[in-house]
Amino acid sequence: MAPGDVQSKDLSDGQAITTVEGADVEVTINADGIFINQAEVTGPDNLANNGVAHIIGAVLIPPDFVAPEPAAISEEDV
Repeated sequence: MAPGDVQSKDLSDGQAITTVEGADVEVTINADGIFINQAEVTGPDNLANNGVAHIIGAVLIPPDFVAPEPAAISEEDV
């Protein structure tokens, strides 16, 4: 998620966008479409009360994300 009201027409190839978490994502625009990092924008410009949502074909995971360890399951839990 990035702050602001940015429609697809406002994006440019190579543009860096800072997310609300502080990480940057990169816009790629080419003959194949519009991409955020490597995720294709499949549904651009969905207007909402609080901005614009762009549907992408992947989940963006922050580069420093560490998945939590799964909880141990004992026989009593089964």
